[in-house]
Amino acid sequence: MNKSLFLVGTVVAAVTNLMGQAPSTVPSKLAGFHKVTARAWSTTLVGVNFVRPVLASGKLDAEAANSLTDNNVDFNVALAGQSNLWVEITSGTNKGIASPVTTIAQRVLTTEDDLSSFSAPGDTYEVRAAHTITTLFGATNSAGLKPCPTATWNGSADLVYVPDGAGGYKYVFYSTAAAGWREVNSGAADAAGTPVYHVDGLWITRNDFTNLTITFTGSLRTTPTFFPVANGTNLPLNTVYPTGSTLANSGLSTRCFKGRKPRPTLCGSPMPPVAGISSTMPPPPHHR
Repeated sequence: MNKSLFLVGTVVAAVTNLMGQAPSTVPSKLAGFHKVTARAWSTTLVGVNFVRPVLASGKLDAEAANSLTDNNVDFNVALAGQSNLWVEITSGTNKGIASPVTTIAQRVLTTEDDLSSFSAPGDTYEVRAAHTITTLFGATNSAGLKPCPTATWNGSADLVYVPDGAGGYKYVFYSTAAAGWREVNSGAADAAGTPVYHVDGLWITRNDFTNLTITFTGSLRTTPTFFPVANGTNLPLNTVYPTGSTLANSGLSTRCFKGRKPRPTLCGSPMPPVAGISSTMPPPPHHR
């Protein structure tokens, strides 16, 4: 699962504060919100730190490669009509490990990742739907991103970069002409349902003179978060950490390869290029 809050600062004249989501619509015993500022004429890396409500939960009766079984839940009923599902192990040694769900059967979840080494019968789990462009920014752009006046990308609107799960990005914008969300170079295809998983880092390019503050709301997770890291360069991950977090106490020193010359492990957040429209994009943000 290739699935991030880092702000790039510039001096601007004004700030707009709009809601991407309404807190009153979050049905959770433990919920919250956070505000993210997309800086004027800048590209900001943001993380989505609140998740959607639990749709199914229970204890595992069995697990195998890419499958989890609960004989006390009818997944076909509990998850009917849902899409972009993911399952999280919420107890045991590896609580917090998660994977997208590829298919469901009455008692079995088939997962994109093999969780058999990280789960065991008796472990508890929760299934949720991933956020989408609509649940984060509103079906009609209630978040207030600068829209595109045309049905296809013309370079003037705000742009949201969403990891595509294959090492690249989908580039999404709101079109007033189409009255909906569209993806760059994808014609009239509706991009409102583009999934955003809890470990994803989103880039937001703000093509306007004012800052834009967006409020994200949702349920709070109480388990650790596992980030997938593959060989090579990885996409930015959800990067909001508790107060007091430092490199020294992050645990990275025990998990990153301690390279010596000529190629030590490097940490950074490279700004992704946009195919065919790179001339419209601002310079990459500085690494910190």
